Amino acid sequence: MKQSIFQKTEYGYETTFSLSAWNAFFGKELELDVSIDAEHITNAHLHTFAFLQENQEAILTLLLSTLLEQYAELQELYGYEPEEMQQIMPNLTEIQVLRDLLSPHSICIMNEQKEGLCCIGVEAECTWDEEHDVGFMTYATQHCTIGAGDHACNEYEAEVLLKL
Repeated sequence: MKQSIFQKTEYGYETTFSLSAWNAFFGKELELDVSIDAEHITNAHLHTFAFLQENQEAILTLLLSTLLEQYAELQELYGYEPEEMQQIMPNLTEIQVLRDLLSPHSICIMNEQKEGLCCIGVEAECTWDEEHDVGFMTYATQHCTIGAGDHACNEYEAEVLLKL
């Protein structure tokens, strides 16, 4: 894979692309902004970008299943009133309901890496926190953590994740 698909910006490197498995799940065309906050794109960054494309379904499943596991805790944390919760953060019976509550928009390929594969952060708009979004930090298809939107590009969170 060539780095030419990434454009140099004041923040590093960026491109926009689409993942067919993600589009299928969310039922719409998602244009995902991908960023690499680095002076130079490394082989690990490019390998991770290729890994994301090749394993897009497994990565999406990891994100959604992790959210599903932690969703009840998030409902309690946000503490919406019952009427409001039904609209903003309804109880989940199946993973498919998340398609109406989330909309991924950006991906950070982190500098933190292990065995030539970088952590991947994903930020998504969500119905329960329109101001801060929801952020996921993943390593391969093995580990995923969740936080506010800025969690998706947080170097410290990537370092912690690599120690799991």
